[in-house]
Amino acid sequence: MASKLLVAGLAAAALVLVLLVALQQYLSPQPYEVNYSISYIFTTPSGRQALDLGWMVVGVGPQNYSVAVLRFGGVEIQLYDATEGGKSYEAICAMGRCIANPSRSVELPVDFKSVAVSTAGVCRHLGREGALMKASGVPELGLLAEVAKAHGVSLNATADAEVCESKGVVLWLRAGYTFRVGGRDVKIEIVMNATRLGPYNATRHREALQKAKSAQQR
Repeated sequence: MASKLLVAGLAAAALVLVLLVALQQYLSPQPYEVNYSISYIFTTPSGRQALDLGWMVVGVGPQNYSVAVLRFGGVEIQLYDATEGGKSYEAICAMGRCIANPSRSVELPVDFKSVAVSTAGVCRHLGREGALMKASGVPELGLLAEVAKAHGVSLNATADAEVCESKGVVLWLRAGYTFRVGGRDVKIEIVMNATRLGPYNATRHREALQKAKSAQQR
C-alpha cells in the first residue's frame, strides 16, 4: 500500500507542478522568481495525514526555469525545467542519476477534458492582495495515468483547485485529486505556498538549463 500511495502522491504533485509552471508563464508578468513550499494531505477511510513534500523555485523572464525537490517515503526526486531559444528541456533526477522526462512534448502534457473557472473573491498572502480563483474539471492525465496503472493505482478523473493570483504571480495554490488505491478512495490535496518573491535569477536559470540539457544526452 505504501508504494502505491507514493506513486499516487508523486503523480499528483507532478501534475500540479506542470500546471503551476504553465500558469505562471501564461500570466507573463514582469520578470521574477518565486519560492514555494509544497505539502500534501492524505485523506483515506482510516483518517487524515499532512506531510511535507518539498519545495520549488519558479523563474519567469527572458528564459523560464523551475527547480523542484520532492521527498516521500525516503525517496528524493529532483525536477529541472528550463527554456533556451524557444525550446524547453526537462529532467528528472534521483539517486545521483538524471534522465530526460519522457512526458515532455511541445504541448502541455496534461490536458483537461472539461474545466470550469470562477472568481471567488479577494485573497492575501506575503503582504500582497490578489484574486481568488476556483476551478474544477476532468483531467486527461495521459502518461501519468499509465505509470500509476502499472503500479495498481487507478486515477479518478476529477480535480478541484483554488488559486490566489496577484499581478500575474501565483501566491498559493491548493489542488485535490481522488485516486482508487486497493479498492479504496484516497484523496490527495497538494498545497503550495509562496515563501519568497524576488528578482529573476539568471544564474539559477543557467544551472537548471545545464542540468536539464545534460540529461538529454544520455
